[in-house]
Amino acid sequence: MNRTFTSDMELKYTGHKGYELCILIIEEYFGKNAAALAKILMKMPCATDLNELVQLVNLPPIEVRRLLRIFIRFDIVTFTLEEKSRIVYNIHSPAIIKLLWYAEYMRVVFLLFGNIAEAVAFELLTCEDDSSVCLNQYRASNSESKMKKVIYWSVNFNFIENCLRQKLILDFITDRYDETAAEVFCFIMDVNEIDPCRSKRSNLISHSEIFKKYPGSSTMKAELSHYFDVFANDSDLPGADANSSCISFLTVDRMQAARRALDETLRAIANCIHRRNSEITTQKELLHREEKCHTVCETIRNDEKLDGKEKERQIAETKVSYVTDAEKQSLEKLSISVKKLYALQELLMHSLLLFETSLQYFQIDERNV
Repeated sequence: MNRTFTSDMELKYTGHKGYELCILIIEEYFGKNAAALAKILMKMPCATDLNELVQLVNLPPIEVRRLLRIFIRFDIVTFTLEEKSRIVYNIHSPAIIKLLWYAEYMRVVFLLFGNIAEAVAFELLTCEDDSSVCLNQYRASNSESKMKKVIYWSVNFNFIENCLRQKLILDFITDRYDETAAEVFCFIMDVNEIDPCRSKRSNLISHSEIFKKYPGSSTMKAELSHYFDVFANDSDLPGADANSSCISFLTVDRMQAARRALDETLRAIANCIHRRNSEITTQKELLHREEKCHTVCETIRNDEKLDGKEKERQIAETKVSYVTDAEKQSLEKLSISVKKLYALQELLMHSLLLFETSLQYFQIDERNV
């Protein structure tokens, strides 16, 4: 598995909305000092060395080094060895956005490969050794290096994101047609030998080849032609709101429309994070008391000197002393609100993935013109 962000298909989040979201994510995951360093790196027009970063960010050199190590571990920052042994650092905004996908990545790996693969993916995503990252980056810039060859493993983000895209497509087909149509489409995608990230269309596949390879029953095979006709005819239909008798001379810049939609999605995700952080901050003191209450109750439960009834009595008294009934209701409302915001953020991330895919395909069209 390979993890890189140097592909020519990589999208840059350099606009104001993308910049704001990236800083929010960095601050939420790594703290305010990390956000301050990320701001400097994202504003710099070119790669920057350590001395310049220390001067601009106004943090101790040891703290800047520590933050750079964290960023390198998550591929947020890469470094290059220039002439006279000068090391410069460059930040990658797509890697910052990917942090929001980590939970979804774990879920996909679990569904595809099981518990053990999920545990391995978790280690690769969060606990990669700094030295392995540095070694891989150095080798990438010095292909003729005579350093000892060691195999390091990392997550193949492209594969997981392709699985997510395919799931979104299959969900749409299921909602629009039925599960059998989704199964047929999934089979056609499996037969395809072209990377969907690199090509807008699959290989041409004959009916006879599909009938030969399709694993379904004879009854299912009899319905294949029907679904092929449905897919072919539906792809040529105009939008549901289009008037068949109207004539339009207008055109839409698809690239600009997709970029605008992507920017608005970034803004909406940032608003979700702002709202969630604001609500949590408002109840910060109450959440602290609730956490302290849980700690005290857990200590009482683990006290071997107390019998069961005494433990229950002390736990009940502790809960009453720390959190009132009215405050419990406030915490429940907060929990519901935070869960809704996380759910909304997940939907927005799916929309972001679709708009990113659209832009990638539009770039393919431009290169093929």
